[in-house]
Amino acid sequence: MSVVIKEVVDAKKWYEEGMNKLDPSIYKEYLNFLYDLKSFSIQDHPFIDEMSKAISYTPFSPEKVLFIKQSMDAGESVKRLEIDITDVCNFKCPGCTFQFSQMDKQLPYDKLELFIDELKQAGYRAITLAGGGEPSIYNYNGKRLPDVTEKFQENGIDTFLITNAFALDNEDDIKRLLLSTKGIRVSYYNFIAPGEPEDKNDTVFKNIKKMIKLKEILGIDTAILVGNLISWNNKADYKFTIQLAKDFQTIITPRPFISIKRNAKEAINGDTLKMVLDRVLENYLNIKEDINPINSPVAIREYLERVLAFHLPLVKRCTVTELGLVGKVRANGDLYRCGQLSARSYELEEKDLNKKNTFYTNIYEKGNLNGHVKGIKGLTSYNMCPVCRETINNIRINKFNSIPAYLKEPIMKEVMSSYSGNRNLAYFW
Repeated sequence: MSVVIKEVVDAKKWYEEGMNKLDPSIYKEYLNFLYDLKSFSIQDHPFIDEMSKAISYTPFSPEKVLFIKQSMDAGESVKRLEIDITDVCNFKCPGCTFQFSQMDKQLPYDKLELFIDELKQAGYRAITLAGGGEPSIYNYNGKRLPDVTEKFQENGIDTFLITNAFALDNEDDIKRLLLSTKGIRVSYYNFIAPGEPEDKNDTVFKNIKKMIKLKEILGIDTAILVGNLISWNNKADYKFTIQLAKDFQTIITPRPFISIKRNAKEAINGDTLKMVLDRVLENYLNIKEDINPINSPVAIREYLERVLAFHLPLVKRCTVTELGLVGKVRANGDLYRCGQLSARSYELEEKDLNKKNTFYTNIYEKGNLNGHVKGIKGLTSYNMCPVCRETINNIRINKFNSIPAYLKEPIMKEVMSSYSGNRNLAYFW
């Protein structure tokens, strides 16, 4: 793994616009406003200082939702939908949200075509092809992943693809995907789980290299992101992430080691919260020193803040589901209110079997999408809610109108500069 791919660009990369332009003291005060850090006596914890320095406008910036909120207030469609076109997967990642179930469900291509038409009529401008399974191995009666992304493109819907890249070795397929998507994120665990191919990392590395080379040849601006989702508290486990960052100079998304308390009250008793912040900070600093944040920005801000948010007793209000802004379609056609709900459907059914439609419907029944986008209140009392990524989006949307002008104005200036007119991931929030 010694080959270095240099991307030659005269102008700044899109994600460098607005990067670290804010005074950390301003951002620190902003975080205190959002989370009332003083009430938990952590406003001066070094963890908060690092969060304040680490702001950057990558696809994973928590501040992107401020752009979304402003766009929504201006009457634009900002609805977001994740779609699993297959449950079949070629990996067995131990952190898999869907427990690498190896199910054989695939979304029929003809049903997908009809659903795309509904999405278009409902005003969706962007979707994400994600995983309950691995999208790149989708094959339904000869229709494969490039056929799916091109179909969305034909209908004016931008696509963001999340893949482990192991099966993306065909140059023609890669070209078609690069030309029909706005962004491709390579995302997976790098260690070899039982039953996985021994050449897993070498194959993924070669395929990423091929993908970036073909992007250069095509001369297009499709964003390529590399996310190594290892979550252990050992610096050696980040070696592959760091290698990818140095060789490909692309955005990386390592997750810090986190210990999530599902009951926030437990986290604020005694010194528990400070101990968690100390541990995460130590791990973050261990990898930070090895990565050039300009050439390979670390999308760590979101993860640092999620650790913080998970451990605080925040007001339970899921605004994104109340407004019908998010959703998840599983490969069997079930349309869930959000991704976390789709991963824990058994919990929903155990909690209230008679209210199944409160949580999900099915896209095979015409008209369900219209009901979905109307939103629903009260989806905050389930075990998966505290670990949901929407937590940091909700707190910004809920407090948007009350953010003091002296904090809001400098942040919004950089947010709008970074995302306005940027179709490469601006709406993949």
